[in-house]
Parts: sequence; structure tokens; C-alpha cells
Amino acid sequence: MIREVVIETQGHDEWTSRISNHAVNVRIVNCRPWGDQGMMQMVLINCGESVRKVLRSIKSHPNVLKAEMSLINDHRASGILITKNSPLCRTLAETSGFCTGCFFTQTRKGTGKWKLLIAGNVSLDKFANKLRKKGVECTIRDVEKPARNDLLTFEQEKVMKYAESRGYYSLPRSVGVRELSGNLGMAPSTLDEMLRRGERKIIETYMKDLEIGDFSKTEEATASV
Repeated sequence: MIREVVIETQGHDEWTSRISNHAVNVRIVNCRPWGDQGMMQMVLINCGESVRKVLRSIKSHPNVLKAEMSLINDHRASGILITKNSPLCRTLAETSGFCTGCFFTQTRKGTGKWKLLIAGNVSLDKFANKLRKKGVECTIRDVEKPARNDLLTFEQEKVMKYAESRGYYSLPRSVGVRELSGNLGMAPSTLDEMLRRGERKIIETYMKDLEIGDFSKTEEATASV
């Protein structure tokens, strides 16, 4: 059985500690091992200040071997980071486990919180011991069965895909609920409620993701997340 595990680490300084005092959201979209100890990470950055300033902070971190970033606008950027040493990511790569959405938060004190998905046949004690051997102290804070109430139902996904294909979400809107409902063979009120519930799930999931990757808080607040 897959388990959702929240762990707290200390003793390793990831590059995110350098931007904990910036108003910025960070998402690691994908990653893979690089060299003997590092990781290659595909990163998305969204901030409330100049993204160039944030990128300078990231590139100056001693654990960043290389950073190739592309500016989307003054507040957003995406690109690839290569780290010299990422013990938790490497240990996960060697185990039956993944980061949930690849989010993590860390403070300047080096304390980080991570949410992971780990296979039931993996010993959490052995996983923690592997990290300790790499110089990272690890405390398991929470273990539970994964729950995804934010996923769209089959019917919600079907009608939202159809609505999008017909231009319901275009600006200006190409079709209304009444016409869509007639084509789908359902009452306008039923379709309207289904679309609203689906939209709410999508928005709540997006906002939850932003909260997990939010570095705009103070060091003390971030440490308590």
C-alpha cells in the first residue's frame, strides 16, 4: 500500500533556503539524478518582485552547479537547475518513492519539510537511516493513506472538456450553458452546477499547490508549515 509521508529534514542546505525571504512560489516540475550526488531539476518560479533578483539569489547558492533559466515576464521564469548534492532526492530516486508534486519548503536554518509518496514495502526507518548516513537528520512527522478529493469525477472531466472545446471558456464566450446542456442532453441547471463544482476543484487544487510552494512567509512561519 502506498503511504503519504511528511518528513522534516535538517543538516542539508538546499538552494531554496536562499530565497526564503523573497515573495516567491517555486515548483519543481520534474527531476532526475545528475552525476554522483546531484540532481537535475526542471523549475517554475512565480514571484511578486523582480524575478531577476530571485534568480541571482538562486544562482549564487553554493549547491547550485548550473542554472539555465528563461524569463517568461518580469515576475515569472522557468528553466533547469543542476545541484551538486541533493541527498534526499537521490535517496528517493534509489527507493520506491516520489515527492508529491515535487514541492518542498526550507528555511535559512536548513530545516525543510517534504511530502512524499513511498511504497508500503519500504521501511521508513531504513529510509531515514540512509539519509542520516548522508549527513541529513530526518524526522517522520506524519504517515497516512493518500487522499485525493481534489480530482475531477469522470462526468465533470467529460463535460468540462466538451465545454472547453466548444468555446465556453473563451473570451468572449462562444457558447452558453443552455446550448451546451441541450447538446449534452441535460438540464441547464444540472450542467451549470457540474461545471461550477469542477471549476472549484481546479481552483482549490491550484491554490493549494501555491500554498505548498510559497516562500513569501517569514522564516519562522515557513518553519512551522
